[in-house]
Amino acid sequence: MGEPKTGYATWTKLVIEDIDVAPYYTRLEWRAAINNGYIVRARLRDPFFNLLKKITDLYYLKKARNEPVKVTFHFEWKSEKENQTEDRIAYMINLYGKGEGELASLEFIAIDPPTWLLSRGKSDGKYYEGSVSDVIKKVCSENGIGNVEVTKTIDNVKGNWWMMRQDPKTFILSLLDWSSPLTPNKTKWVVNSKDDRIVIKEEYGLNSKDLGLLIVSQKDAGPGDTLDFEIMLDNFTHVLHSEEHTAGMSAISGYYIDTVTEKEKAKVYDKNTGNKSNTKFGQDRGFKTSSKIFSTFAPAIPEESAGNVGIPYKDYIDGRARLEFLNMLGYIMRMRVAIHGDRVFSDPLDLGVSTITLQWIGLDGQPYFLAGHWLVTSFYHTITPKFWRTDLFINRLDFDAAAKKVGPNAR
Repeated sequence: MGEPKTGYATWTKLVIEDIDVAPYYTRLEWRAAINNGYIVRARLRDPFFNLLKKITDLYYLKKARNEPVKVTFHFEWKSEKENQTEDRIAYMINLYGKGEGELASLEFIAIDPPTWLLSRGKSDGKYYEGSVSDVIKKVCSENGIGNVEVTKTIDNVKGNWWMMRQDPKTFILSLLDWSSPLTPNKTKWVVNSKDDRIVIKEEYGLNSKDLGLLIVSQKDAGPGDTLDFEIMLDNFTHVLHSEEHTAGMSAISGYYIDTVTEKEKAKVYDKNTGNKSNTKFGQDRGFKTSSKIFSTFAPAIPEESAGNVGIPYKDYIDGRARLEFLNMLGYIMRMRVAIHGDRVFSDPLDLGVSTITLQWIGLDGQPYFLAGHWLVTSFYHTITPKFWRTDLFINRLDFDAAAKKVGPNAR
């Protein structure tokens, strides 16, 4: 995994509709991240703007304002065909060119199809009937996404939900903002896209994969797999958010809910989020959960008083606080690790709870504190005619966090 490719040439597949533009590429970038879909940026040589004319004449001007202009791409080591990423598709969102005399270049950006389709939908006043998960599926389907997977929520299957003049993407995000308590295991929502497929699952329901071993440093050995790395440790984020509190009043019963009347319902902290995911590692390799009580207040959504949720307000009042707390945990201990381009990282659906393992031996012959298992949350491929680089963004929670352990030797 990530082995040096000295002397190897790179290549890409890069097709706009049926126009092969790979021979003209000078740089291609692709980043995928949980809850952010993916984005592609390509730079092309284009003497006299002949390529620009061809793209605009055949497709871009005719289609781009009304329907998708499809881009198909992959990354590869030219001399090693088995090491190429899977073909992915994206939809163009802009096209830029510049030139001076006969020297000219193009650049375009494309995004994952589900994001494109949901962003262009109508801001409607209609309503949907069903549970939150049912509604999300219906909205995706109505906007051209046929392949949708959503964790089934436990709320009222006869609920009525109005779009309130929001576009489809904003409407879905407004439901995900507070509804994590409605998932079977009350973990955070994770949204990933892959071609024309969208997966919206609670973290507990994601499948964890072992994405391999990276050698960073090993005593008395040759070069490792990594090109460079960054470590980002943040002790103050946890001080701000070691507990999230919320409060509100039920419009139906008049019952006031806060950390006095409902201690375990109105606050979110480590022990009542025990289904979140973490890798397995010892006390010498991560932060210890704070024993001090620090808290931040997160406003709750008002009670849905028409009975649409179908469960008591106190059982979902902590939705926003829960999502904020769980998202915050990923910022405590983070790394970016760069390796030689690797096809292993070509499926955005792997992101969230899949893991890599860093083999890292210090000068003293002992495992370094950054060694071991990490969660993979994003990958970023950059390729030029001379080199292909993959940056991995990874994190860990506190070593003693209440969590479901994932990765190799997790049990």
